[in-house]
Amino acid sequence: MIEISNNAYDGVIVNNATLPPNKDEFKKEIVRLIQSLTNKKLLWISIPIEKSDFIPILTDLDFEFHHCDEKNLILIKKLH
Repeated sequence: MIEISNNAYDGVIVNNATLPPNKDEFKKEIVRLIQSLTNKKLLWISIPIEKSDFIPILTDLDFEFHHCDEKNLILIKKLH
């Protein structure tokens, strides 16, 4: 199950160590998470390079690229 923590910008950050192992499960969990965040402004997620096949799922859900490093792409979704 995807775990989250609150941040200082009235948003939440996904703990990428808790990402599901496959795309189907990831999509179900991320959609459920988005639907549950009715009182937050932003959702941040860092996708490690080995799970890069999750990126199209996120962009289809209106996540935008924020920044990256050598091994991770950070995406953000504005919830309000």
